[in-house]
Amino acid sequence: MPLKGKSGSKVINLMIMEELDIESEWFCAETENELESIYNALNISKEHGLQTEVIWSAMNLLKCDHKVSIVSALDFGLSEWVK
Repeated sequence: MPLKGKSGSKVINLMIMEELDIESEWFCAETENELESIYNALNISKEHGLQTEVIWSAMNLLKCDHKVSIVSALDFGLSEWVK
């Protein structure tokens, strides 16, 4: 199941920034999109009760291939567990 970001969703980005105590000047568009994709992936996995499994698969992929992005690794984890 591929990640589907909600481009331009400032509410999610502000929630993430507030939660992580990040100042907006540090954020760039690419970072915002990446965090939004991560947030969405974690929510999807949580809805299915598979957050730990998805994260485990993502971390194992990252351990084996350091060139994979975090978003791609989470996408892989979702495809492995959420069917």
